[in-house]
Amino acid sequence: MCPAVDTQCPATNTACPATATQCPPVATQCPPVDLPDLVVSPQITGVIRIRGTALMKAAIDDYATAFKVLHPNVQFDVSLKGSDEGIPALIAGTADLAVMDRGLTDTETNNFNATFGVAPADFQAAVDSMAIVVQKGNPLGISSAGLTLAQLDAIFSKTLKRGNAAVMTWGDLGVTDPAWATQAIKPYYRPDSEPTYLSTVMLDGGQLKNGLADPGVGTHAHAGRPAMAIAAAQDANAIQLVPRWYLLKGLKDGTLRAVPLVDDKGNKVAPLYTSVISGTYPLGAVLTFKAVKTPTQPLSPAVKEFLSFVLSKPGQKIVPKNGFGRLPVPTVIAERKQLE
Repeated sequence: MCPAVDTQCPATNTACPATATQCPPVATQCPPVDLPDLVVSPQITGVIRIRGTALMKAAIDDYATAFKVLHPNVQFDVSLKGSDEGIPALIAGTADLAVMDRGLTDTETNNFNATFGVAPADFQAAVDSMAIVVQKGNPLGISSAGLTLAQLDAIFSKTLKRGNAAVMTWGDLGVTDPAWATQAIKPYYRPDSEPTYLSTVMLDGGQLKNGLADPGVGTHAHAGRPAMAIAAAQDANAIQLVPRWYLLKGLKDGTLRAVPLVDDKGNKVAPLYTSVISGTYPLGAVLTFKAVKTPTQPLSPAVKEFLSFVLSKPGQKIVPKNGFGRLPVPTVIAERKQLE
C-alpha cells in the first residue's frame, strides 16, 4: 500500500496505484520555492504618496531608501498617523497608497466603492502579531493562565459585545492574591492609531472604555510602542498590547511578561506569525498596501514599480529587519501577479 502523500507536495507520488507493493518514496521536504530575482525597470520618475498606519513607519523608510537607490528620481511623500487616514486619503486623491494594519470597516468599503465602483486593490506585504503583556510581578504574568478575547473585551471596552461581565479589577479575572485582587486594572492604548484596530479585532466592533491610559508618546511605531511599553512596565496594574517584534527584541530586561490568549476550546495560543496567518491567533494583522486600480485608473509606473520592489527578494528582506513576519513565498508570488 502506498504511504500517504506529503500534503505540502500534493503532486508527489500521485501515480502510485493504491494496490502497489512498492511505491516511489514520498517527499519529506517540498522543493524550495523562492521569489524571482528583482528585474529593475528603466528609470522612472514621480512622487509616491503614502498614508496609513504608523506601525509601518520604519519599514516604509527602509523601502523608500532602498528603492531610491534604484530609482533616484522618484520622491516619497509619507505621512503615517494611523490606518484610519489611509482610505479617506485614497478617496480624496491625496495618497497613492494606503498602508493598513487591519481590515477595512464597512464604512471605508462603502465609501470607496461609491467613489470608484470597485474595492481597493490589496497587496499583502508582511504580517504582524500583537502580544498581551503585564508587568513581570503581575499574577497573570506569573501564572500564565491566559485571557480570552471576551475577557480582553471586558477590560478594554464599555459595550461588552463578547458577553463577558465588566472587568475592573484583577480579582474579576480570578486573581485571589489579596494584594492584587482589589487593584484596578489600567489598560494602555494609543489613541492616535489604535481605536479602530482594537474595536474591530478585539472588541467585536464595540467601543473602548472612557479614560483608558494614554502615555502621551509619539506616533512613530518604533519609538511610540516601546515608549508606551516602558510606561506600562512602570505601572504594576498596566495591561496592553505590544507587537511581537518588541516582545522578542525589546523585553529582554524581563520587565514585562506575555499573557497567552485562550481560544474557544481552551487552548493557549502564542502570538506567532504563523498563527496569525493561519487564523488561530486573532490579535494580529496582515499588513497591506491598498490602492486605486481600475480599468480607467491603473497604477502609476512609480507605484507599480515600488510594489514590485516590496514583493521582491530585496524588498522582503526588509520585513524581518523591521520586526515583522514574512508571508509565505507562494502568497507573495500571488500578490505579484496583481501587478501583471
